[in-house]
Amino acid sequence: MNWVSIRRLRRRASCSGTGVCPKQSELDDLSQKLGQERKIDPAMITLLRQFPKRRRPPWDVLRTAVSRAGLFTMPTSERGDHAANVRKSIRLTSQIAMNRRPL
Repeated sequence: MNWVSIRRLRRRASCSGTGVCPKQSELDDLSQKLGQERKIDPAMITLLRQFPKRRRPPWDVLRTAVSRAGLFTMPTSERGDHAANVRKSIRLTSQIAMNRRPL
């Protein structure tokens, strides 16, 4: 695997995928929303602690946790609503990125 430094990647990064780069105020707003959603349901912690340690690849555990979180984060009535999907994406992203300590 070829590793690329974050500085090199940043120099090459562009907004060509969407054609629109976010403004600083939009990035600040997203950071605030991510911070507000940075909590994990105690039932998720219980689930993660039930997995056998060192027997499953971490990616399998993460995939299962994200699937479980996705099932319980949005009422059925909101499915298909774009604004609800954005809120759910922010919630899931925040929860995935937050836990850096072992359970």
